[in-house]
Amino acid sequence: MKILSKNHSSYPRIGDKPGQQKLRRAYNQYDKKRISLEKLNDILDSTVSEIIDEQLSCGCDFITDGMIRSYDPVSHVASKIKGFGIDGLLRFFDTNFYFRQPVLKSSPRYYRPLVVDEFEFTKARAGDMASVVLMGPFSLLRMSILRPDAISNGTFQEDLYMLAEIYTHELEELNIKGAKLVQLEEPAILQHPDEFDLLKSVYDIMLKDKTIPETLMALYFGNVVPLVDKLWELQVDGVCFDFTYSPGLESRLNSFPKNVGLGIVDGRNTKLEDIDKVTRFAEKITSKISSEKVYITSSCGLEFLPRNKACDKLKLCADITRALSGREK
Repeated sequence: MKILSKNHSSYPRIGDKPGQQKLRRAYNQYDKKRISLEKLNDILDSTVSEIIDEQLSCGCDFITDGMIRSYDPVSHVASKIKGFGIDGLLRFFDTNFYFRQPVLKSSPRYYRPLVVDEFEFTKARAGDMASVVLMGPFSLLRMSILRPDAISNGTFQEDLYMLAEIYTHELEELNIKGAKLVQLEEPAILQHPDEFDLLKSVYDIMLKDKTIPETLMALYFGNVVPLVDKLWELQVDGVCFDFTYSPGLESRLNSFPKNVGLGIVDGRNTKLEDIDKVTRFAEKITSKISSEKVYITSSCGLEFLPRNKACDKLKLCADITRALSGREK
């Protein structure tokens, strides 16, 4: 069993230090037409580079671009697919963050890469430590405004299968560009567990017999325990779990055969966990599962924390990994 640390997904783009306020100032200046779009993009590139370097300094085995370029993880993907428009703001689950809700106006069609270009930027700076995070097709559609009667007349399933083809193309392109790990986020299935068979059929289309990177499905902001046994059936290489919403989950993972993301560091609480306690908890789980790889990570993205606290949480993930794998701290 190989034990690795990873940043779950997002990372705070603004910090308390003066130099960490540049992106906020840039957006303000751009809104007032004081800087060009080209200048704004330069500052975005600079901020992403800074975030990548900060993650690397924390000792993570896999990092992300912090999702810095996205207003939110939902509309960021939908805006790149033909057929979607963008509507008003909606609360992102039970957080204090909001996303711009997509509205599906016609059948989804491929328009442009979803995250390939962003991944290339990250890989150029982090090499094989660069990973990809992408809102999954089921959650993307479930969190959108659908066409009238989409569920009853079957167009929801048809649109979902069309999205699956778009995602398949994206995954194949990411593989060509050298991506080693892709995290597909599907939190909406925890609010619609009765649609698990539909989710499974979508991933059968996307992942079966394809040449694609290693895939993790991330489930968060809901209790996954009722679905654990069904997760064995998915084509994904692994599942990333949010332990803060799923009491008793550890006892349900006995002999779990897929790779596992252990979201045991709370991504929404500034309090830093006790390393000895959380390492023992992780040891208890890893001794009973049959996974080839285990990823030590946070329960969700870290954008909900102050920047310095997010960095501390990432360092903790790396320290837990070293403790579990026997590497010197």
